[in-house]
Amino acid sequence: MYLCFPSIGFAQDTSKVTLVSDFWEVIHPSAEISGARIVGFAAVGKLDVKAETVPVKAIIPKDWANSLTCLKVISANGIYESENTYAVSEEWGGGPVDLEYPSSEFEHLNELTQGSVAALLLHGDCSAVSSDASQLVWGYGETSTYRILLNTSRADETFIFFPESPDIPDVVCETVTLEGRNAFDTYCEMPREMLNSSKIKATIVSFKNGEMGREVPMTLWFEASRS
Repeated sequence: MYLCFPSIGFAQDTSKVTLVSDFWEVIHPSAEISGARIVGFAAVGKLDVKAETVPVKAIIPKDWANSLTCLKVISANGIYESENTYAVSEEWGGGPVDLEYPSSEFEHLNELTQGSVAALLLHGDCSAVSSDASQLVWGYGETSTYRILLNTSRADETFIFFPESPDIPDVVCETVTLEGRNAFDTYCEMPREMLNSSKIKATIVSFKNGEMGREVPMTLWFEASRS
């Protein structure tokens, strides 16, 4: 069963969004602990055992034209990791696009279960610190819903609220049940009605031992940002 995610339509000319870094991916010899708080914002599908490529379809906003964007992928156990930069042309009109993902580790990726991969598309170069993330589908087959994946250092509770969108209810996040949750330990399912938005400001907050951690702001971009 191939991906049919109604919120992402046909891709635009891929020549307007090009991979500009030497494609970097690594299989670490042992589990790596992620230092990032936000590690994923995507719908992640299974891979096709008969294929040798990983399909990545992204929504890149018109506002990101003439700039760089960074795609980060990591497995829950921290063994697989990739980080690559793409250039968005000055003529980019916003909308869906297929991103080049020339992995040479397809055999390893194909062994990962569907919920054990985090993918994140950020505005700016991979060396930059960005809180702007855009809609992404990684893989194909049956996908999960859109999720934000977090490394909360085993927080007791995590919530996402939307300070400028009072009509959207707070999201109560759940604990990832996979073993070896080194890269991320919490997932937050996004309401499907958000996909009709252009962009939404979100704030993530966790509680541990009754104490509230620092608030982490994000701006989430969706398909409506194409116009």
